[in-house]
Amino acid sequence: AGIVYYPQYFHLCPADFEDFFDSTAHISYPELISTKRLGFPTVAIQSNFTAPLVYGDTTIINIAIKKNGGSSLVFTLQYQA
Repeated sequence: AGIVYYPQYFHLCPADFEDFFDSTAHISYPELISTKRLGFPTVAIQSNFTAPLVYGDTTIINIAIKKNGGSSLVFTLQYQA
């Protein structure tokens, strides 16, 4: 069909999250896990699809912290074509 199969988004989320650390944090995600022994395992995931991505599209990914709890964070990832 020429569109991105929806489970592929769930494969891309962790990679995009790690890239977020590489570009904005003072420590890479692998280093955070290995030296600080701190990670962000996925506990729940929810999605809403508003439009398909077509193979070859360039996307913009917005990552934000939606909620900061005592021992957890809620992140949002938004993909735009």
